[in-house]
Amino acid sequence: MENKGFKIFILVFTLLIVAFFSSKYKDKIMPRETMKTLEIVQQIPTSEGEKVRVYDDVIVKYKDDFISTLNIDGTSKWEKKLNFERPLVFPGEKAIYFCQGTTGELYFLDFDGNSTKKVELGIDVEKIIEKEGILYAICKDKDKEVLKLIDNGGNILATITSGEKILNFDFNMDKSKVVISSLIARDGNIQSNLSFYNIKGDILSNVGFNDEIVTFLKFIDKDIVVAMTDKAIYKINSQTVVWNQNIEALKDIYVDNSEKEKVYALVGKSLKIFDSNGEIQEDIVLDGEYKKMYSYNGILILVGDKNVLGFKKGKEILNYAIEEGEKVIIDNSKILLITDGKTYLMKTIEKQ
Repeated sequence: MENKGFKIFILVFTLLIVAFFSSKYKDKIMPRETMKTLEIVQQIPTSEGEKVRVYDDVIVKYKDDFISTLNIDGTSKWEKKLNFERPLVFPGEKAIYFCQGTTGELYFLDFDGNSTKKVELGIDVEKIIEKEGILYAICKDKDKEVLKLIDNGGNILATITSGEKILNFDFNMDKSKVVISSLIARDGNIQSNLSFYNIKGDILSNVGFNDEIVTFLKFIDKDIVVAMTDKAIYKINSQTVVWNQNIEALKDIYVDNSEKEKVYALVGKSLKIFDSNGEIQEDIVLDGEYKKMYSYNGILILVGDKNVLGFKKGKEILNYAIEEGEKVIIDNSKILLITDGKTYLMKTIEKQ
């Protein structure tokens, strides 16, 4: 009998300890995320119209036909003038790309200014964009637009010709399909097409959108794409619309690579989180207008004209006020504050 009473005492005592530590001292054992703000780390000298990209140990500045680089401490590293008829410059994730736009000669530069690769595209190039390690060259062939996909080894992975204006594009995970959004404007009417291609450039399927413009595309699976138009969010499996949400005042969406079944949407003065079925999982009311979303060190960053907010798992953990005339962007996992003629590198700090 005494042994049974002792067991009950031990059980009750254990439960009390669990309850005590899970309530009163929970925050000491598992501290909550502290509120953060932004702080200027250093000023980057720039001239009017000059663009900047910051890496771990080098700063790249470029404008028209001129590239200059600085060490991270601000000292000069190297400069290069491009003697091209129509130069295109794009600092990528692991290299600097520049191209002779009229002939399609594409060069890869390392961060010491050395040319490491040359790719002959053999076509007029209008723009170069990098997404997740793949270069997308938007080219022109007479009255048609051509999209060329190039890996970081300089290999041309796919060439796709479109008779329409190319808006956006993405490659799926196993590099077997490309999706392209294009625009047709005729007789005052607008139509967007979402077209799926194999890597040989053969069209596989097509989805049309009347009076809508596709502004965002992302594969979240081998065959499934999340798309945003100026009026709605769509989840599409090849030519089948899995779900769609018609939304007014839709500004931007974000799909995290680590949780692709969630779609974050900036809608009016709220942040809406949609689940895999297109249902609203969370609806966070925002104090002010926000236009753009970025990912930064596991934080979802919202940028507006007057403020920067940061969320982690749906909870606000960062707040920073923007002064008039300032602009905050996140580029290559670096936070930049841009003012009239000046650019600053920033970092997150704990809010006092």
